[in-house]
Amino acid sequence: MNHVSLQPQTELYSIVYCGTDETAFRELNRLAQLVGRETVRVPPNGRDEGILQFTSQNCGENEVNASFHRLFAPYFAKGRVKLNYLRETAEILELMAAVGSAVRGKILGVVGARGGLGTSLTSLWLARILKTCAQRTAVIDLDPVSAGLDALVSEVGCAGKRWADLSGSGALLAGRLNESLPLWKGVRMLSADERGAVRTDDDSGSLAISALSQVNDWTVLDLQRQAFAPGSPGAAWVEWCDLIAVLCGTDIMSLLKTKMLLEKIPAGKSVSVLLMNGKSGGRKADAREKLSLAEVFPVRYTRTMDGDIAHGLAPGDRKKSATAQDLKRFCASFLGVA
Repeated sequence: MNHVSLQPQTELYSIVYCGTDETAFRELNRLAQLVGRETVRVPPNGRDEGILQFTSQNCGENEVNASFHRLFAPYFAKGRVKLNYLRETAEILELMAAVGSAVRGKILGVVGARGGLGTSLTSLWLARILKTCAQRTAVIDLDPVSAGLDALVSEVGCAGKRWADLSGSGALLAGRLNESLPLWKGVRMLSADERGAVRTDDDSGSLAISALSQVNDWTVLDLQRQAFAPGSPGAAWVEWCDLIAVLCGTDIMSLLKTKMLLEKIPAGKSVSVLLMNGKSGGRKADAREKLSLAEVFPVRYTRTMDGDIAHGLAPGDRKKSATAQDLKRFCASFLGVA
C-alpha cells in the first residue's frame, strides 16, 4: 500500500473511510478497487488522513461526506459534499479517479485596466483560439454585476447551467459541472444570466475555478479590475491565475491605470499587456516606455464587431481579421499555443 509519512504516527493514504458503517466501508472499497485503489479504514479519533476522505459523521442512512485533504485543495474541488454511496456511485467514482491526478490545467486571467476595452470579448476570443489548438477549454464570467456572456456569443437562452444554478451546491464535481455548462464553439462557458452573477460573499467562484481547471487544459477567467484591490472578495480568484493578460488603452489615463494595476498583481504571476487598438509603432513604443515593459502586444480593433454581434456573429468568427491575427500572435508568444 502506497503512503507517505507526514510526521511520526501520521500516515497519508489515497482514500480513507472514518466511521462505523460496515456497509459504507465495503461499498467504498469496492468502488475504489474499480479505479485501482483501496480504501483504508481509520478510527474516528485517529491521526491518519487521506487525500480523499469519507466519513459517516452527521450523515443519514446510506450517506457519507466526502472531502479532499487541505494540502491537495489547489488541485481538486474544495469543500465537502454529501453522497449516497448506493445511488450516487458515478459521483464517488469520479472523486476517486481524481486522486490519481496531481496537475490541473493552466488558468489565464483577463482584465481590463479600465472599462470599455472589451475584456469579455477578448476572454471569449482567446478561449476560442485555445480550443482550436485541440485544447479542452472553459471560460468563467467573474464579473459580479455581469448580465451574462450569452448575448456576446449570440446564444441567449441556450441550454446549460449558469451561476444561479450553482447556488448552495457545496463542493462541485469537476466532470459533472463541466458537462452541465453551455457549450459554445467547443468552449464550456460559466456565465451570469438574468437571475444573477457570481457571488462575492462565498467561495463559489474559487470552487468553480478549482473544478473546471481539473478537467480543462485551459480555463480563462473574465476578471474585473476590482478583484485586484487589496482585501477584495475577488482576490482569491486572482491567486488561481498562472498567467494574466491586462488590456490597456492608448490614452494617457489608460496607461496610468494599467501601471497602477500592474503594481497590484501578486508576485510570481506571468503578466502581459494587450494594447487595444494600438496598431502604430509609436503607440506601442510609448506604452512600453510608460509601463516600463520590454514588450506589449498591440491588438487592432475590428470596427465591425458591434455590428457583427447584432447580426449573430460571435467573437472569433472572422478568423482572418486583424484582431484574430493579433490575438493568435499573442497566444503563440505569451501562452505558448500555436
